[in-house]
Amino acid sequence: MRHSIIIWIVFLCLFLCSCNKDRRDSSPMVWSKKLDSDLPLFNYDPIIYNDLVIQRIVDRGKLIAYDKETGDLVWEWTEAEDNYGVDGFKIGVYIKDNILITGWVNLTYAIDLENGVTLWEDKAETNAVAYYTGVKDKFVKYNYNPDIEYFIQVGNVYTGDFETIHHWQREDEYFIGNTLPLIFEWQEVEYIVWSQSKWGIVEGNYESHQFLHLYNLDERKLEWVSDTIPLQFGASGTAGLRPKFYDGQILLDNDAIYSYNVEDGSLEWWQYYGERFTSSRLTCAEGKVFANNNADFMIALDVHTGAEYWRTPTANSMSHIKYNDGKLYIAGGVDREARRNLFIIDSQTGEKLVSHRLPGTDLIGSFDDIIEVDPETGWVYAGDHEHLLCFDFGLE
Repeated sequence: MRHSIIIWIVFLCLFLCSCNKDRRDSSPMVWSKKLDSDLPLFNYDPIIYNDLVIQRIVDRGKLIAYDKETGDLVWEWTEAEDNYGVDGFKIGVYIKDNILITGWVNLTYAIDLENGVTLWEDKAETNAVAYYTGVKDKFVKYNYNPDIEYFIQVGNVYTGDFETIHHWQREDEYFIGNTLPLIFEWQEVEYIVWSQSKWGIVEGNYESHQFLHLYNLDERKLEWVSDTIPLQFGASGTAGLRPKFYDGQILLDNDAIYSYNVEDGSLEWWQYYGERFTSSRLTCAEGKVFANNNADFMIALDVHTGAEYWRTPTANSMSHIKYNDGKLYIAGGVDREARRNLFIIDSQTGEKLVSHRLPGTDLIGSFDDIIEVDPETGWVYAGDHEHLLCFDFGLE
C-alpha cells in the first residue's frame, strides 16, 4: 500500500510538471516589464549590449537598463529630462567600449553602460541632428542653421571633442538640405557618406536635385560627388535619409532602392516600387538588401544587381528589419489583415517562420514598431506601447 502511494505521488508530480511545461511552452513570452503608466508609449528599438537590454522611453526622458535574461532593473538614466526637460536620445546610437553615444537635438551624451552614469555632455551652439553612426573611437553627426548651412562633424567617443570636416552653405535661390551621414570602413580606409539636396520653385515648377557625397576621412578630402540621384517623381522624396553601406555598395531608399559603387560613385542599379520603404529602412546581409515596403510586402534583392530573390506579404509602417543567423525580424504595422504582428522570416526563401500576435490579457494587444534580437540567445525583444517584452520562439 505504501509503495502504491509513493508511485501515485511520483506520477502526480510528473503529471503536474508536464502540465506546467505545456502551459509554459504554449506562450513564447519569457518576461514582461511595464515601462510607464501614462499610455500609450512610442519607443525606439531596444538596445542589446552584453547582459543588458536597454529601452528608450520616448517623451519620458528615460533610458532603462534591464538584465536581458531576467528582466531585473539594472539602472535608469534621466539626466537630460532632469536638466533640460527633454528625452536625451533619438533613433541613432553608437556603442564603443561600454560607452553609449546618444543625444537629443543639439545635446550629445556619453553614458557608461555599466552603471548608467554620464561620462561627458556636449551642447552644440547650432541646431543638430542626434543620429549617430560610428567606427572605432569616432562617430559622426551633422549640425545646421536651417536653409543656410550644414556641418558634418566627427566626434571622439572618449573625450567628446568634435571636428568639422565639411561645411556647406546656401549659394543661390535654391533651399538646401542634408541627409544623415554614415561613417564606415572599407579596405582599411574610413569614409563618411551623405547626400546634399537643393530644391525650389523654378519658373513655376518644383525642382529637387540630390547628390551623394563620399568623404575620405583618412586623407581629409572629398573623394567624389555623384551625378544627380534619379527620382521617379518629384514627390518621391529624399533618397537615402539614412544611407547604408554593404560589400562595396552604398544603398539608398525612398519609393525606390538605389545601389551606388563606393569606388567611383557610379549608380549600379535602381528600381522603383510604387510605395516608400522609409518606415523600415534597409538591412543588408548574405549579399542581399532587405526592405519593407508600405505596400505591405518585404523584399529581398541582390545588392549588386537588384535582382529579386523573393517577396512576402507583411504590413506597412513596421519596425526596422533586424537580421540574425539567417532570419529577419520585424514587428508592428497597421495593415488590416496583418495588424501589429511580429514576423520572423527565412532570409533565403521569404517563408514566415513565426507570425505572432499578442493576446489581449494584461497587454494592449498590438505590437509597437520596435524590435531587437539577441545574437547570443536568439531571444526577441519587442513592445506593446506599454511593456518591454522578451520572447523565446525556440528557433534553432
